[in-house]
Amino acid sequence: MSEIAKDLIANQAQGGNVNTVVKLSFEEGLLAAMQGCIQMMRAVQTNRVGHDHGGMSGSSQRERWAQAIHGQLCEHAVAKLLGVFPKASVGGIDENDPGGIAIRGTPWETGALIVNKSELPAADSTPFVLVVGHWPQFRVVGWIYGREARVPKFWRPDERPASWWVPQSALHQITALTLEDWR
Repeated sequence: MSEIAKDLIANQAQGGNVNTVVKLSFEEGLLAAMQGCIQMMRAVQTNRVGHDHGGMSGSSQRERWAQAIHGQLCEHAVAKLLGVFPKASVGGIDENDPGGIAIRGTPWETGALIVNKSELPAADSTPFVLVVGHWPQFRVVGWIYGREARVPKFWRPDERPASWWVPQSALHQITALTLEDWR
């Protein structure tokens, strides 16, 4: 278990906050980037590019490569926070996300946590965690259960694909995520 994870658990017990800024080393960033490339290569090989989100994503293949790499960097940041080792995944919510949670990343410091319609209601009890930043430094902002995200005030039918956009102000503090949620 990492020192950050130990601090998280200790501060959770005391009801305090922790510094959730995580800095990835060169080697951690390189591994994450390679896993993002593996993710995209699997998607291309299995003809999954353009079929996610019900085929409604407006992202080009070039943008998808960047998103896959950034997503893996965010997963590595959360894994480092938890003190676990991340695994490469093809995409979506699966057992390979660190700690059994769904990690969402954005390069925008004030960005929202996005939950796609195709993920719910199956992921209603899944904690979604928002990470913001760029390599090498990321900030784990907070989290929300899928069922809490699926409310009309967060619904954005104008996005492609239509999805729930949860503002940072609506997220729970990362210290409020119980140890049972970090399965």
